[in-house]
Amino acid sequence: MSFLLAAVLCALPGRAGQFSVAEGNNLNFFYRDDRVQAHAVATVAGRRPRLVVAFPTGNSGAGIWFAEPASSAPWLSADGLRRLQTPEWPAAVELDLELKVPELRVEKVLLDSVRALRDFKDNAYAGRETALRKADALLAQAPAGAAAALKDRDRDILAEWLNPPATRTSEGGWQWRRRAAGSAAEYRVALDPAEGMDLLGDPQSGLRLVSRNEGPARFHLRASVGFVPLTPIEADALLNDAGRRCVQAAPETSRLKRAVRDLAFLSYEEKLLAGSWQYLTYFGRDTLITAHFLAPLASPALLEGAIRGAAERLSPDGTVAHEEDIADQAAYRHLRELVEARERGEAWDRLANRLPPIDAPVYDYKMVDSDFFLPLVAADYLAAADADRAQRFLESAAGGGTVADALTRNIKAVLSEAEPYAQARAKGESGTPLAKRLVSLRPGQAVGDWRDSTDGLGGGRYPSSINLALVAASVRAAAHVLEAAMDMGFEDAAGEFSRAGAADGVEVVAQAWDKAPEHFKVSVGLEEARARVERYIGEGGFSPLEQEALRKASRVENAAVQSYFALALDADARPIPVESSDAGFLLAEADPTPALAADAAGAFARPFPMGLATPVGVAVANPALSTRPGDYAMFGRDRYHGAVVWSWPIAVARIGLERQRGRIKDPAARAALDRALTAVKHGEAGVEAVRGSELWSWTAANGTFAPVPFGQRSSDATEANALQLWSNLDLAVDCPSPLPEKR
Repeated sequence: MSFLLAAVLCALPGRAGQFSVAEGNNLNFFYRDDRVQAHAVATVAGRRPRLVVAFPTGNSGAGIWFAEPASSAPWLSADGLRRLQTPEWPAAVELDLELKVPELRVEKVLLDSVRALRDFKDNAYAGRETALRKADALLAQAPAGAAAALKDRDRDILAEWLNPPATRTSEGGWQWRRRAAGSAAEYRVALDPAEGMDLLGDPQSGLRLVSRNEGPARFHLRASVGFVPLTPIEADALLNDAGRRCVQAAPETSRLKRAVRDLAFLSYEEKLLAGSWQYLTYFGRDTLITAHFLAPLASPALLEGAIRGAAERLSPDGTVAHEEDIADQAAYRHLRELVEARERGEAWDRLANRLPPIDAPVYDYKMVDSDFFLPLVAADYLAAADADRAQRFLESAAGGGTVADALTRNIKAVLSEAEPYAQARAKGESGTPLAKRLVSLRPGQAVGDWRDSTDGLGGGRYPSSINLALVAASVRAAAHVLEAAMDMGFEDAAGEFSRAGAADGVEVVAQAWDKAPEHFKVSVGLEEARARVERYIGEGGFSPLEQEALRKASRVENAAVQSYFALALDADARPIPVESSDAGFLLAEADPTPALAADAAGAFARPFPMGLATPVGVAVANPALSTRPGDYAMFGRDRYHGAVVWSWPIAVARIGLERQRGRIKDPAARAALDRALTAVKHGEAGVEAVRGSELWSWTAANGTFAPVPFGQRSSDATEANALQLWSNLDLAVDCPSPLPEKR
């Protein structure tokens, strides 16, 4: 039995598709048709064995975890995720597996939201279980009439949630079933023995998969969920004519074919999905970044799906929702709020009137960068769609109003965020007081841009990803969208356009923001930079062989000063001196001076650890030049936003570098851009096998760097996704298309 590192899409009847991706110790299997979409993950070696089947519908799934066997050899092999359609299982998938060790013992079976499965994987499930048990106890005590809907409707379902009932199957195996809170949609998962294997014991006393003899020991996994399925956008409807021609001309084994395959699995009329298996639902920022950078090749339908997804979930004040909790994850949130309210002493009669339906969606609005991406995608759409289609789309319903209403609300919020900095500049403010007018994280939040792990910004409050160029670009796009909407007769857009001073007034705001990069520039003398890099190599937790490889790689051009842009500013507006890939936004979204463009390009050209260029891609952060205590660990190779490589920033860097090469004539700056582009392309060439995954780490020995799937080592902060929405931006860099113009 063999598994492909970069698997092939197989055509099946009825517009169905299936493919597989092997990454480290995980075998990933994907299936999609009009009624069933699923991703099965089999962890077959290296760490705790597990089987997970995740479904986009309801962002839900099933997980079976096994006790780790004594043998270090592979535990399982798997093949062939397929549709299972029987009267008993009308919309399910089935996976064939083979046991490679004498015995595996079942430790935990979960039927829940994907978020719950993720929490269990990350050893963060105990708090969830405690909250559900408290909710069960509280509902048992609810007085008659005070919260009758909660008490009568969901208590039995809550008991199933905590302990899914298990029964025998006709095949001699076991199945677990439960109903979802609110909707009562049914979850099911079953293990059935086949050739050479017995399923011994029972779920209460202990269930064991046991090989009968030396031959094959095979078994089957079946899984289904009963939520309403999503509506797939077919692969041939994702791209415009230019995009389709480019992909059709590419070799069958090219990454462009794989990018369209992966993008299709994550694209539905209702929403685009952020990543599989762990983020198998709407994420606003991921959706909008993908749509914006794919816009030159995207179909109007794909752009409409991205805009509508944000518009449907937009807050009353124009803020874009980052993430949604739906189905059982939403129910868990509401039940936890019930527990917390009762622990505060809130009366039952007040709760009965205040609590929403148990599975009503919950939206997260803590991200800041998403707000600024929506006008960019709206402007991209208006440039791509014909006038009649755009008119119909803007008039269509979304979020309690029209799409045009939602966009106007968002643009009002964007301009309100941008105006204070521009006004302060106009009044002559400078230095720290002016820097504190930049766009910051929301009060009380430690995250707010794409580096949304706890330490992703190193404690920063003013992210460079937002302030270097995104605000200025968003302001210009906002003016374009308002003017177009006004011309179509949308009165709210006309009113906001007038309030903002029409196009000229908005451009004044944008020009003030063009100068924002000055706050983030960091310069280090060459000799000091070399000393810092040597200290990092010696103290950064690298093996002797890795230290040797890093010393060999850390050559630099003999410039007297190494300049780069800080990751962020702290609460006192001081630069956090960590190099970051977010300089790519400046190159992709702005028209910087040749000198600033060269500074931004320099970090991509310099070999790690002096810069960001590694032989396996662009590191998204590099703490080597930082003197802050703790930065080496905070931005290590095992941190989610540390010295690791993400797929999509590579594409943004390439888009930006190509864009600047098309407009800058200064010889020195062009030389810097060329060096950076060469380094970025070289890094891409070294990671073909993992190019579509979310992120990867690396190791180095004997002068050679190698990619390491993230999440496979015990020290890694979490696990990477095999598919990630914004990791399909290869389409934007490998297909010839007009470079984006500054608006």
